[in-house]
Amino acid sequence: MSTLRVNNLDTLNETGITFAKGLRSTGSSTVGSTGFAWGDNVSVSGNGFAHGYGNFVPVLGLYAHAEGFLTTASVQYSHAEGQQTRTLGIGSHTEGYLTITNGAYSHAEGKSTSTNAGSAHAEGSSSLASGVASHAEGRSTVASGEASHAEGRQTTASGDYSHTEGYQTEASGTYQLVVGQHNEIISDTAAFIIGNGNNVGGRSNLAVFASESITFDLNAIPTSSLGLSAGQLYRTGSDFDDIKIKLT
Repeated sequence: MSTLRVNNLDTLNETGITFAKGLRSTGSSTVGSTGFAWGDNVSVSGNGFAHGYGNFVPVLGLYAHAEGFLTTASVQYSHAEGQQTRTLGIGSHTEGYLTITNGAYSHAEGKSTSTNAGSAHAEGSSSLASGVASHAEGRSTVASGEASHAEGRQTTASGDYSHTEGYQTEASGTYQLVVGQHNEIISDTAAFIIGNGNNVGGRSNLAVFASESITFDLNAIPTSSLGLSAGQLYRTGSDFDDIKIKLT
């Protein structure tokens, strides 16, 4: 059981209590008069009211805070919590299991997520936010474009200000929006892409809405209106190259 150790009491008056070596429990250590360490093997070496509690928790940054098991708050103004989490970016926050923040003022949460750029946010499982102000969420997603957003499973938003979702989709163009699965990767700016591929080696697009064109996968459009509901597309003509909409 941990007990509180008070070392070198400096003052005790109406304004409060100050200590030459901070407050700490047995088995823990502090450096400076304003640190607080509580638990087993908690080491607070960051001054400026740095705070740590839990088990095997080092607090290295100025005004930093670490809690849990084997968490590390390495830089100033950062916060690490959970299990085996670590902050490397100034003012960043990491939580969960095996998460890490490399970008300043970034946030990583969940399991094995990480940030590599400022103001980025990664959450879920094995997601990476490496673009400035980017957001990656879900499972094994990557947001590498500036202010990009990737969600779903194994999706990648590499274009600046792009968004992708679904399964193994990629938005590579600036301002792109990609949904579905296994889309054919194109670089058109501000395009809306619906992927319908079968796998990474067989990528295809059901539809691409670009600034100067609209393209459909004709193989996905039936050649007869029989059995279709109102509003569905079908192809007619001798070469089935005329697209119509069933109205009733």
